[in-house]
Amino acid sequence: MYLHEVASQGRPSVLLTSGGRLQVDGRVLPGAALLLGGSADDWRPGSASEIDLNCLEPVLQADPTVDLLLIGTGPIRRRLSDAAALALEHAGIAHEAMSTASAVRAFNALGGDAREIALAALPGSPPTSGVPSGAVPSDVQ
Repeated sequence: MYLHEVASQGRPSVLLTSGGRLQVDGRVLPGAALLLGGSADDWRPGSASEIDLNCLEPVLQADPTVDLLLIGTGPIRRRLSDAAALALEHAGIAHEAMSTASAVRAFNALGGDAREIALAALPGSPPTSGVPSGAVPSDVQ
């Protein structure tokens, strides 16, 4: 069997550190990040409940248009607000909210995909005590 490196289409390399921080092209970020169009920028929300239309504005206005937005909602999967989900759907942007660890894995796995794929992710450190109230059970890590 031969293994070949898959071209990343100019996308940054993303890892999740053991402390749950996002590492983009070797640089550990202090908080949430938006990876869009080959660059990584700080992203505003401090928690999944703060992901709103203002936070998604760069994705909604991106040129070229984002085909798929992977949303890392922290250590566990949380749903987007109805308004945020509807805005993405109205713009024709497929999206999936999942734990940050899963979002990072999916983003890296799709590195050779020709579609315009963006990652919006909160830090993904594990919760210190149980599953927070209102959380959706985490997908397999």
